[in-house]
Amino acid sequence: MTRFLERHRFRWDVAIFLLTVVSAIEIPLELVLGVSLDRRAYVFEILTAALFRAEILLRLLYPERTDARQPKDPRLLRQAYLKGRFFMDLCAALPWTLLVVAVVGPVVFRPDGMPDLLTWHSLDLFSLFRLLRVFDFTRKVENRASVNPSLMRLFVQLFWVALAAHWFACGWYYLQGDATPGKQAENFLKAFYWVSTTITTIGYGDITPKTNPQIIFTICVQVMGAGFYGFLIGNMASLLANLDITRTRFREKMDQISAFITHYRLPDGLQTSIRRYYTHLWEVKRGQDDVEVLHDLPQLLKTEVQLFLNRPIVEKVPFL
Repeated sequence: MTRFLERHRFRWDVAIFLLTVVSAIEIPLELVLGVSLDRRAYVFEILTAALFRAEILLRLLYPERTDARQPKDPRLLRQAYLKGRFFMDLCAALPWTLLVVAVVGPVVFRPDGMPDLLTWHSLDLFSLFRLLRVFDFTRKVENRASVNPSLMRLFVQLFWVALAAHWFACGWYYLQGDATPGKQAENFLKAFYWVSTTITTIGYGDITPKTNPQIIFTICVQVMGAGFYGFLIGNMASLLANLDITRTRFREKMDQISAFITHYRLPDGLQTSIRRYYTHLWEVKRGQDDVEVLHDLPQLLKTEVQLFLNRPIVEKVPFL
């Protein structure tokens, strides 16, 4: 069973991650639109809740280390999980939509036609605790796949900005108070457009707040949007600058070589030979220094890597 989990646990994590993203998009949208649930929605809710409960059971029976600072003993990992995120995971794994409908009935609407979120229907937001899984999943991808860490961090930042924009759009749609049948998609698109222009500090002014709740909501979105936008642009500039750090180091190396050649006034032929050598080193090994990499590894790993790299030669020697 343990070997089976080791082979397929990452696929399971991908499935849980996708369900988490779908839930984070769907639940706020259902709340503000007041969508009446059909049989397919009930089946999806039951299936999603069951999978998240299975995830909790999996973490209890087969705890997994997500951080090198965590203990290796499964019992200690299980105790840490029960004292930590177990309660939030349990809240996220309950089928709140079904429970709310069973207790208070279908969605309650206000006189203006919008759903009344002050009822128990707001308990559906507990399901958003599932988003805590995103951090564990991205950390696993960084450790498992050969993905540039800068690209991974950029993806995570864009994911949170896009998700926050969706939530802001749901809030603005709800405060607009227009539940005209047949125009929900058009009105939500306008709400998302307003959020996009507000977060990016463009703000054309064609859609403006009119009531006090809308004005307060706009102030909050402007403050958080300015922080989001500045943080994202600053990090994107830094990440893109360091996206190919090996190429950056190669250019720095070539600048040092050019300064060395100029200082000592080396002959043209020798200059060409030196530059061709480093160009060849870049084209073959991308400027990677094998000795430096192996030097930082512990002796056991260093021996395993050297045996792997020299395996074709070792296999040809009968004595070995």
